[in-house]
Amino acid sequence: MVITIGNLLPLDAELKEQFQQLFRAVKRNTIALAKQAFQIHSEHYSRTNRSYDKDFEVWWESQGLEQVFGSRGNWTKWYRAGEAIEKVHTQFGKYANKLPTTRDALYEIALLQPHELRLCLENRYTRSSVTQPEAEWKRPRRSQPVINPAATASSIRSWRKNWREPRQPRTDKRTLPFITIQIHRSLYDLDKFGQPTGLIAPGQAVEINQKIIDLLKPLDAFVRIDSKLEHLLEGYDKRRAVAEKWMEKAEKRRRPSRKGTGKGIA
Repeated sequence: MVITIGNLLPLDAELKEQFQQLFRAVKRNTIALAKQAFQIHSEHYSRTNRSYDKDFEVWWESQGLEQVFGSRGNWTKWYRAGEAIEKVHTQFGKYANKLPTTRDALYEIALLQPHELRLCLENRYTRSSVTQPEAEWKRPRRSQPVINPAATASSIRSWRKNWREPRQPRTDKRTLPFITIQIHRSLYDLDKFGQPTGLIAPGQAVEINQKIIDLLKPLDAFVRIDSKLEHLLEGYDKRRAVAEKWMEKAEKRRRPSRKGTGKGIA
């Protein structure tokens, strides 16, 4: 079965074979794999509906892409790694050769907001509160970018967590409880593939968090914001992993009845 629209990549068995060949030398082909996955995602994913179109779903099922990528969660990490490459090339071209080459490190880069990405490419900045003026941020005199060819997923993730949820210094006098902000619980609503279906998705939570910070920056001397954003996103990732494992088990239970259909990888 071949599915193609206009100049889009044809979704067929040949494309599946291309992915299989790339995976045979995955370390050498990480960038190519990520770029290819991101192109397909860009062509077939609807941000409005938060879902892939019918052509993609038919291709994924009929060609057994689950067996190529392992799970939808792994597919997500691959296309988001490609998204990170695209972001840096288009927005920060001079740093394009400074990217790490592992999928998980690139995936962590994709989770950064544009201003966070810029900071990570420039140096290793730290701050004591999310509203702290930029002039007060600390940084090494000799540039030590968070994002560099040797950067790991854990080092990038650690910086992001500390940047978004900095520890409160003992000398900080902004300690009296003042305002509580709570987010819609449907953040944790997922479909059978582990994709968000609620009123709010993780990306929107990140954007709302930043909008609140930007609004309160002029009041930094008087109020302190202690965001729980990373904690919420970790909770989301755990629930997504559970949903994906459930799907994998359900798929394994269905496979015996599909023997002889010619689907999947031999």
